[in-house]
Amino acid sequence: MNSIRIWENKWQQFNSSPYSSGSPVPASISEIFHLYEEYLVFKTLQLNHGMKVLDIGAGAGRWTVSFAPRVGKIIAIEPTPSFRILKNNTVDFANVECVNISFSEYETDEKFDLIIISGVLMYLNEQGEYNTFLLKALGMIAPSGHLILREPVGRNKKRKKIGEILKRDEPDCIEQME
Repeated sequence: MNSIRIWENKWQQFNSSPYSSGSPVPASISEIFHLYEEYLVFKTLQLNHGMKVLDIGAGAGRWTVSFAPRVGKIIAIEPTPSFRILKNNTVDFANVECVNISFSEYETDEKFDLIIISGVLMYLNEQGEYNTFLLKALGMIAPSGHLILREPVGRNKKRKKIGEILKRDEPDCIEQME
């Protein structure tokens, strides 16, 4: 997958903090933004310890670490060398399984109550790759499950593509929390 090659050149910008974004914004500021986003997500969702969560492109574990104390099981997929940071940041959570492969290679029959895709889609360049990725993720959602798409870059262009994939102009599953 081309997106993995792109990301392999960027992962070293992360440090051990799950709030480091590789941008010039300090991790402490990113943490404040994350805590606000976290508040909105947890306020919206009814989380419980029976839930299964899939974190696709988990990076350093920002969302995995946030959800781990509140749900039953999390599978965190991260195909890049930042997987080592993810493992270190989640070592204290027995309910977290870290998988070091790309989402396109990940196979399971499990259905998830929640799937998180954060900062991943912006690395998919081809429409076919984008469609395949989203359709696969949608197929893994349990009935009455949720999909969190957190894509801060190119939002309007990506929203249109997501709408086309779902055969709607504005999918209900996309809510902007601004």
